[in-house]
Amino acid sequence: MKKSDYELTLTTTLLYLATFVLLNLFMLSILTVVGFSFENLVKVMGVAALPAAFFGYLIARHGLLEHFNTNSLLKRLLRNTLHEIRIPIATIRANAQMLQRGADSRGLKRLERIDQATRNLEGLYEELEYFISREIQRIQKSPVELSALIEDRLGFLCERLEGCRVQSDLEPTWIEADEMAMARVLDNLIDNAIKYSPADRCEITLTLQEGQLGIADRGEGISAETLSRIFERYYQDNPHRSGYGIGLDIVKSACDAHRIGLRVDSSPQRGTTFWLDLTRIVIEKPQLQQ
Repeated sequence: MKKSDYELTLTTTLLYLATFVLLNLFMLSILTVVGFSFENLVKVMGVAALPAAFFGYLIARHGLLEHFNTNSLLKRLLRNTLHEIRIPIATIRANAQMLQRGADSRGLKRLERIDQATRNLEGLYEELEYFISREIQRIQKSPVELSALIEDRLGFLCERLEGCRVQSDLEPTWIEADEMAMARVLDNLIDNAIKYSPADRCEITLTLQEGQLGIADRGEGISAETLSRIFERYYQDNPHRSGYGIGLDIVKSACDAHRIGLRVDSSPQRGTTFWLDLTRIVIEKPQLQQ
């Protein structure tokens, strides 16, 4: 804890104690005049409630003002910095797409790789924006058509899905959610399905029916011991496998924030299915505004 934090904590505590002592002395002095009784005590407490609320506000404002100012600065820095990052990304994409028009087959393939790498960088940018925003403000919910979002994320992960057989049965479903958070959930669950599938027979199945989303693989499955710990931050059952052990923690946090039920069905050598119960956030299709 920094010195300024200690000073803020100390002054806030002293203000609280001083206010507590003064209010008690105030109540005691009035009771001494009007006489001690339960009825008089209730009346005095009612009279003291207003100054107590006023001083409580001053104490809270004193204690939180620095944090409000810090959050305001962080928001401004976030907007400015991320805006500056977005410009070169958009420039690279635009120029790569222009160069594709006159490129030969060899050059076209290289430019397509640049374009895909830029898309991945843009996705990382959006993820960074989301996580920083989540730390300094509440998630922003809006109507999201989930089946369309799933198709979008499958397209985003097309390189990772190369060689995988993907089957989907998606019912159009509208939910009230933070779209970026749901994109992170889908990305992590689909990526996990790829990661834990055999390279020579990667099969992934996505189903979305009656508010239930399932993402299944035919991989190695998860042992009972590992299953009890998979949502722990930084936990990895195999330290030699790529990743940092935070993907499923992100999934769990987002599901908890949205009141989405989350369960896992898994059997060794038979695969794993992650089920998301979306029934609490399913909504009717929004009407287009005239």
